[in-house]
Amino acid sequence: MKRVLGSIRRADERYHMIEDGDRICIGVSGGKDSLLLMEALKLYQNFSRTKFEVCAVSLDLGIVEQDWESIKAFAARIGIDYTALKTDIGEVVYDKQTACSSISIPAQERNTADLLGERQKETLGSNWVYAEDMLPRPKMNGLENSGMAVLYATPVILADGDNLNSVTKDFRVSLGNDQNTKVAWKASRGLVEILTDGTARIKGGGTEILTASYKNVSRDIQIVIKGTDSIDDINVGSEEGDNLWRNLNGQVVATPTHGIYIRNGKKIIVR
Repeated sequence: MKRVLGSIRRADERYHMIEDGDRICIGVSGGKDSLLLMEALKLYQNFSRTKFEVCAVSLDLGIVEQDWESIKAFAARIGIDYTALKTDIGEVVYDKQTACSSISIPAQERNTADLLGERQKETLGSNWVYAEDMLPRPKMNGLENSGMAVLYATPVILADGDNLNSVTKDFRVSLGNDQNTKVAWKASRGLVEILTDGTARIKGGGTEILTASYKNVSRDIQIVIKGTDSIDDINVGSEEGDNLWRNLNGQVVATPTHGIYIRNGKKIIVR
C-alpha cells in the first residue's frame, strides 16, 4: 500500500491532479484494481495537502446478475459513500442494437426472420456472435454469453405486417440454440398457446405477457393481440357465458351493432 500511496502522491504533486474542493468519484467494478483505488484514495485523503472528498459508484449493466452488498460493506468500513446504479445498458446494447451499417436491430420489434442466424454476418463482421434462430449479439468480453444476453437474442418473431402492439396472426418465439438448456416461454394470461417447437397460436384477444426464461434469469414481453381473420381459436367460455356476444377480439359486447360477432361458438353477422 505504501508504494501505491507514494505513486498517487507523486502523480498528484507533479500534475496537480487534485485541487481543493474536488469530489472524486471512483468507478467500481468489484475487481481488485478499483477496490484498491478506493482504499488508497481514502488513505491519501488523510495526509494530502489538498482537501477533497471521495465517493464510489458501480453501474449494474443489466446483463448478468450482480450482488453489490460486499462492496457496499467494504465502502462503509473504510468510510466512502457508495452507490450501485441500475442501468439499461444491457437493453440498449442487446435489445436495441444499432449495427455499423445503420441497421437497427431492436430484438423484440422484429416482424421478420431476416436477421436471424448468420444472415447479417457479411454486414456486421466478426465482432458479433451468430447462432441459428437467434439475433446476432456483439461480443463483450464474455458477457455476450450471459443469461440476459441470450434472452435478448431470442426474439418474438411476428408475421409480416404485425408489431408488438398489433398482433393479428400466429407467430413464433425463438428458443435459442443451446442443446442442454433452451429458452423456455410461457404466456401468463392464456391468450397464446406456445408449442414445444416455438410456434405461438393465438387463443384470444387482448394484452398478453410473454415470459422468456433462461438459466436463472427471465424477461417479460408485452404484446397486444388485435382482431384476427380466423375465429376458430376464440374461447367463448363456459356454459354460463355461452350466450354472451363477443367481438373478434373475444371481448364481451353488451349491445351488438353492425359487424361480425361470436355467440354460442358460432359466427353471427349483425346487419
